[in-house]
Amino acid sequence: MLGYHRRSRTPVHPARRTGRPVRLTALATLAAAALPLTAVLGPAPGASAEAGAGTSPAASASAAPSVQPSARTRAERTLADVQRLLGGGARSAARAQVGASPVVPQDASLLLRDLWRQRSALPAAQRATADAVLARPKSTRVTCGVVCVHWTATGPDRSTRAYVDRVLTVMGTVRDVYARSGYRRPPSDGRAGGSSLFDVYLLDLGGQGLYGFCQPEKVAAAGTRTATSYCALDNDFSSTQFPSNDQADNLRVTAAHEYFHAVQYAYDYAEDRWLMESTAAWAEDEVYTDVNDNRQYLAASQLKYPDRSIDDLSTPSWEYGGWIFFRYLTERYPTRQGSMPRIMRQLWSALGTNRGEGKQYSVQGISTVLASRGASLATVYADYAFALRHPSLFREGAGYTRYEGFARWSPSVAGDLTDTVSGPFKHLSSSSGLLNARYVSSGKDVRIDFDLPPTAAGSRALVDVRRATSHQLVRVALNSSGDATLTVPTSQGGVRTIEVIAVNAGGRYDCDQDTELSCEGDSLDDGQVKITFTPVTPRR
Repeated sequence: MLGYHRRSRTPVHPARRTGRPVRLTALATLAAAALPLTAVLGPAPGASAEAGAGTSPAASASAAPSVQPSARTRAERTLADVQRLLGGGARSAARAQVGASPVVPQDASLLLRDLWRQRSALPAAQRATADAVLARPKSTRVTCGVVCVHWTATGPDRSTRAYVDRVLTVMGTVRDVYARSGYRRPPSDGRAGGSSLFDVYLLDLGGQGLYGFCQPEKVAAAGTRTATSYCALDNDFSSTQFPSNDQADNLRVTAAHEYFHAVQYAYDYAEDRWLMESTAAWAEDEVYTDVNDNRQYLAASQLKYPDRSIDDLSTPSWEYGGWIFFRYLTERYPTRQGSMPRIMRQLWSALGTNRGEGKQYSVQGISTVLASRGASLATVYADYAFALRHPSLFREGAGYTRYEGFARWSPSVAGDLTDTVSGPFKHLSSSSGLLNARYVSSGKDVRIDFDLPPTAAGSRALVDVRRATSHQLVRVALNSSGDATLTVPTSQGGVRTIEVIAVNAGGRYDCDQDTELSCEGDSLDDGQVKITFTPVTPRR
């Protein structure tokens, strides 16, 4: 478990308390194009209007108080995590041995960020250890162009001038793509690296299981959460340490990912971990769309496990797999500034802490940019949940299908039996079930009764009725309590499957509870889902 940290209460964030595959870009119009089952749809009375999501009310008085570790304990945990990751002491001495099985590369950026933020809570001796870890790496040479590359020609960190030149070229490409797309450049560090240019250090990181990292160094402006930073990349991306992709591609996507962290620190270095890693993994695919290295993270994503909350980091690498949500978002809203979708730069403006920016946390910011487009988090998240079940809706979905999960439920109504499925219903997640219509008794329809949490907590439901050559997608009209009844006319013949997707788009939190969810809070929208399938004789 990574070390926790608690956000201090400052004026910077005053809002924190309170036939052919369909392409995904067409999904935005799916609601209007869906064929309604008007003859058989029977919602419970009082169906609610669209509920706003992404607010952050304070917890109710009845909520149980949480027990939180002290600042010192959190900092000590983080330091221990960093030492384990880096093999012991300071970076220059941390050289893990590479065995017969290659290590799985990791990203140390946000763990180092946490240590940087928490170091003042450590006792003096441990603070000295932390300072040694956080100190800039040593180098004997520096070559400058659009950035300054610090390197050495001897020892375990050795690089070649040819490789340094390649790094300069790649960093120039990455920097220019982000700048042309409207992103703020990392704040200047003055002459911390010998010049005002951004600094990149080349180190033998592969033996530690690292591609690279980007570390905040100093607060850039008082009253903001902006920071100067520097990055480090592996010194050669040798195939013995990085068997996936070739040297050039590993360098490209790592530079794009890590430098995006430096860009993030220019907006809010304390932003939620899941969003920072997800958007960095998304960005690397935007800059180098043909490399597709980030697909490895789909094995730990909602494409595989849609019933897990997008911001719940209890699953290893989960924060990286969240890039699939931002892929959906940017394919739904594809308008570009420069070569990247505009909506993501607008998101970072909503999250940013400079004058005139939104000063919001992850889910708040997403809700804000969606609202500016006349949409809500609940509606968009429901469409995203549908896309997770049908990867062909994504532009590159053919490459995602191997990671696709299966229906969580397999309801059965064989022999006219009623089947009820139920279970936990986590915030920002979805659960699905697939009913094979051939097991429905001849002449019977199927009634589906929904018992979900209130729609104000983000509950939504979709039913996809598939026939041989067509399908009908229905947005179930839940009432304000989260209940509804839908009858599917299977007695008419032709229906092959009935897919039910229950969506919890809840984005409300009691913030600052020292968790690793959004705004380090507790979700107010976790609940239970219950759906009942019943064979019924149709009315004539």
